[in-house]
Amino acid sequence: TIVDGGGLDRVFHVPNPDRVSFSGMTVRNGSVSGSQDGGGISVGIGGASFTDMAIVGNSAGRDGGGLHIGGGTGNQLTGVTVAGNTAATGGGIDVNTGFLDLTNVTLSGNTATGSGGGYSQQNVNATFTNVTITANSSATGAGILRANGSIAARNTLVAGNLLGADCSGTLTSL
Repeated sequence: TIVDGGGLDRVFHVPNPDRVSFSGMTVRNGSVSGSQDGGGISVGIGGASFTDMAIVGNSAGRDGGGLHIGGGTGNQLTGVTVAGNTAATGGGIDVNTGFLDLTNVTLSGNTATGSGGGYSQQNVNATFTNVTITANSSATGAGILRANGSIAARNTLVAGNLLGADCSGTLTSL
């Protein structure tokens, strides 16, 4: 299933879910401008899961070109590709607060005009398992921008990102 925003608006906007799940789809060509977040998908707080899907070719004027998560617990991405998205911060994914687990995820070819080309987090405790973050671009944290919180990584590759360092902030290896 392909859900295409046609460059006209964000593809999915879920302001404050109790819990929301996305599975088995491609979300592409969403676009929001100005101070809006989440060109492809924007979810508030409450927890969200994303399984076996692709988030590609989306753009946001502010944070999370592909995906913006406001916060909460139980946020999970499993078997997800996030590629070719753009934003000011967190070209691929931006997460504001809470907890996040990424398993078997690829972030590639995303761009941020500011920081966090592939992934950006503020006040988040994240776990990465079997994650590849490569070929993303931004001046600071081309692969990852970890502003606060923690990232614990297992079998994770962060390399070959462009312009800024692969990672801004520290990761803990599991």
